[in-house]
Amino acid sequence: MDDADHSPDIPEAPPPAPSDGAYVFHAVGKALMWDYARGGFALFVVVGVLGVMTPWSIAWAIMAALLMAIVGYLFNTVYRHGLRIEMTEEGLMSGWRNPLDPTGPVLLAKKELPWAGLRDFHMRHFSRKQKETEEGWIMLRLKGTGTSGRPVTITFDGAHEGFTPVLARAWGHARRRGLLLDEATLANMEALGFSTTEPAPWTS
Repeated sequence: MDDADHSPDIPEAPPPAPSDGAYVFHAVGKALMWDYARGGFALFVVVGVLGVMTPWSIAWAIMAALLMAIVGYLFNTVYRHGLRIEMTEEGLMSGWRNPLDPTGPVLLAKKELPWAGLRDFHMRHFSRKQKETEEGWIMLRLKGTGTSGRPVTITFDGAHEGFTPVLARAWGHARRRGLLLDEATLANMEALGFSTTEPAPWTS
């Protein structure tokens, strides 16, 4: 067996942009199902415990703080569920829309990041098992100068259907622009099958 059999598969380049100029991606609801379930169950348990505790005791304050953390977790899940990503040849747009209306307009937190303004590329993988990329939590963070001239940060995780195509396109632009990437990002990209020692095949 030659060395090529041991090398990771190089991800394919994203396809050309469609005629209307934008790919539209939404969060995968099924991927967030367990997040909703965990948050809802934890909320039910903590509220029940608080209901039988002596108010304003130390233990009550600890449980109240835990309740706030759980509510924050659920709000974050709702935000992730409603996150809309649009990708064009010129850049990215992200924003929150009603999770129950996949075709609805962006209502909050609209951000636009042109590829020409990309300044920072970070990819993090938090695995439950050492050297496994199939299990765990993957996070992509892109920073740069937005269309308004102000700093913009777009962050989303592997539960979003746009993660793979946006990651591939952003990686190509990061390599083409010669961005300085940290060791953790390079290691995680290698683990996902991207070559970090040679230009990506779609940038040549």
